[in-house]
Amino acid sequence: MGRNWVLIVGARPQFIKASALCKAISEHNLCSVNKINLDILHTGQHYDNEMSQIFFNELEIPSPKWNLHCDSSDVNLMSNKIIDTLKGENIDKIIVFGDTNSTLSGAISAETLNTNRIQRKLFPVQYTASLLCQDIRMCETTFYRFLYRFVKCAVE
Repeated sequence: MGRNWVLIVGARPQFIKASALCKAISEHNLCSVNKINLDILHTGQHYDNEMSQIFFNELEIPSPKWNLHCDSSDVNLMSNKIIDTLKGENIDKIIVFGDTNSTLSGAISAETLNTNRIQRKLFPVQYTASLLCQDIRMCETTFYRFLYRFVKCAVE
């Protein structure tokens, strides 16, 4: 029986992490009965060739199943587009990386989709390798505070 995961990316640091995760899942699937189906959702936060597509090409990241072309800094707009895209999908986990608008929008979307599910619990998973500080003047700190409210967090 497989597992359906969605990886939400949108910015350069996430593309680099996505490369490693995609390779690890491919290796896992070669020797496991419990296959993981990983689909990628690209928010479009970084959208031009030099900020986005070049990473998919050079790092051999599979093409996104969905590209929202949402180059907005509006987290609400991005969240709504993600929700509209994923609401009919059969998803077990949503994975987000780091501390960008795509990260926060992905986590908010996962929580919203989770609220609307009757039988299965959808767990957003956040993976980070960042050093965390407590300076609330930094937007990244604010993002992490929101994320930790509803994300199962795996810290490297």
